[in-house]
Amino acid sequence: MNSLAARLTGDHFFNTNKMLRIQDARIVLMVESSDDVSIIRRHADSTSIRLAPTSGKKNLIAAANKHREAGDDWVIGLVDRDFDDEDEIPENVVPVEAYDIDSHFIVSHPRILRTLLESYLPDVASDTLESARQDIVAAAKVVGCARLASIQLEHGVSFDSFPMILVLNASRDTLDPISAILDVKYCDDDRATEVRKKVISLYPTQDDSSICNGHDLARATAALISMKIGLSVPHKALAASLRAVISCDEFQKSRFAQAIGNWASENHSRDIWICPC
Repeated sequence: MNSLAARLTGDHFFNTNKMLRIQDARIVLMVESSDDVSIIRRHADSTSIRLAPTSGKKNLIAAANKHREAGDDWVIGLVDRDFDDEDEIPENVVPVEAYDIDSHFIVSHPRILRTLLESYLPDVASDTLESARQDIVAAAKVVGCARLASIQLEHGVSFDSFPMILVLNASRDTLDPISAILDVKYCDDDRATEVRKKVISLYPTQDDSSICNGHDLARATAALISMKIGLSVPHKALAASLRAVISCDEFQKSRFAQAIGNWASENHSRDIWICPC
């Protein structure tokens, strides 16, 4: 392949960081994507730290390994936990304490999602908003469990594109939300029974922030808003709005921000986090 994406490897980002270092003495925080940059940028002191998106976790870890081998103590990485083995993460990379950065803030800080819902549903009572928030998290969790079950059973079924409204409707009508997923992704496949059993065993054992991902949470939020008021809002726009609601206190108290901040302070005598509020 000769496409640009194929050329954006760990080597590319490692070489880019080394080249920029010649004229830019800031410490470098490598992140997976521009979405991560949009969360962190508001809280980072741009005079002390440069944010470097790497087009994916695989590239970031490969570049981090090369920086570690080169003795580059001015680079640190931040990756989503996903469903990966933590042992595969290099020592100069910090894993988020949830599936991804978005899910950490959306699930661990209910205020964030409630604030967004209130802006679209201003006349809804607070207890109803909280119920809607819980429905969104539950829907994303069901899909997350189905995704993990498919991975563990090596079925190779992708859940990147899925009509989330089916899961919300199933939950609302007291139907089986797992069936809503399996009917779409497996049809009459015999593997559906195997997945169902796996999802049922996974659901009560999984922490919400570890099994839900930000993409599913945003899609579930879009589906719920569509159900409530008939308004179609792109889930990517909702994701951006959710990121903008994160407060300084919520950001700086996250374990990943504290770990990166401590690293910068102890190794480079720099305070990299600021409060834009």
